Amino acid sequence: MLEICIAVCIEMVVVNKILVLDLADNFYRDVLIRKLARVAEALHDCSMDLHKYYSNLTAGEERKPCFPCPTLVPSKSTASLIRPAFETFNLKLDGYMDRDTTEPCNKSNRTPGDIRRNLLLATYHGSRTQVVVKFTRSYNKEAHERLAKQAVAPKLYHCERVIGDMFVVVMAHVRGVPLDLCESLKVDAKKSVFECLKRAVEELKAGGFVHGDLRAPNVLVASGWKAKIVDFDWAAKDGVGLYPLTINIDDERIRCQWHGDVGPDKKMKFEHDHFGLYNVIVPRHLSGVST
Repeated sequence: MLEICIAVCIEMVVVNKILVLDLADNFYRDVLIRKLARVAEALHDCSMDLHKYYSNLTAGEERKPCFPCPTLVPSKSTASLIRPAFETFNLKLDGYMDRDTTEPCNKSNRTPGDIRRNLLLATYHGSRTQVVVKFTRSYNKEAHERLAKQAVAPKLYHCERVIGDMFVVVMAHVRGVPLDLCESLKVDAKKSVFECLKRAVEELKAGGFVHGDLRAPNVLVASGWKAKIVDFDWAAKDGVGLYPLTINIDDERIRCQWHGDVGPDKKMKFEHDHFGLYNVIVPRHLSGVST
């Protein structure tokens, strides 16, 4: 077995496999030999390019930020080779976003966990419109747009597949604080947040959707005490969608925020969102609100 990986050192070392080739003796030896020859030639070219690049580096150069540059997956209506996603969207990346404050992340405080969240801030060229860019393996565009039309989720600008089996999601930048970090909300503020969340859950149910991870960290409290739901990575149709196999049921602090039927590869149901709002969010963060 031949494996070729690429490692990039930013604030952390990111390693990805770019080729796995089975070298077992088989009937198609001539095909295997040609593949190995192409691999050897490509590695030689890469080695020479890297040597040339690093040989020309000089000490004291200002370090440029390392941002992703995804390429959209071509569709039947596009050419086989298309421009990078951000060039197509006319976006300029500004930096990483702090998930807790929704503001630019202080680089010195970033952790590997922050980087893996892949939340960035960007602006549209020629305007002051600021957006949040997210990379994820799955995303429910329809569920997000449904809540955005009801003003209980950020406006969604783009949700497109990119090469690498990922989605790039571009949404409005909502300046707010996650509900679990809001302290001493007054009664009127709690009522406003609850009404937003109640409307969101009812709207999802009307469309046949389940959010699946309706917890306080995924609720942003913006100006005017308006609540915006984020993180539609798991959202799916009731009774059809399945929770991920990697869902964290070992940490009791998180596990107790989900319905008892929630678990790895189990079906998502309407009552799970209902439980998250009325049995967890309300008593913990919106106590005193009449439901």
